[in-house]
Amino acid sequence: MAWGGPGPILVLAALVLSLELVNTALEALTDLASPIYHPLAKRAKDTAAAAVLVASFLAFLLGLYLFLPPFSLGLD
Repeated sequence: MAWGGPGPILVLAALVLSLELVNTALEALTDLASPIYHPLAKRAKDTAAAAVLVASFLAFLLGLYLFLPPFSLGLD
């Protein structure tokens, strides 16, 4: 797979959106299973949200890697 094509961007965008859907489903399921506050329910929600954050940060870094050099060359 070529790093310059749209493939990596599409894969990471799909990963972030998929993890966001899983996070939403896990939060709804946690609220159903534990309607009152429980520390383990909070940990499950926080861990799912962290997975989305990590994937988003990876997508951001890939965006910088792919798009920053062309923009910096155009500014000279």
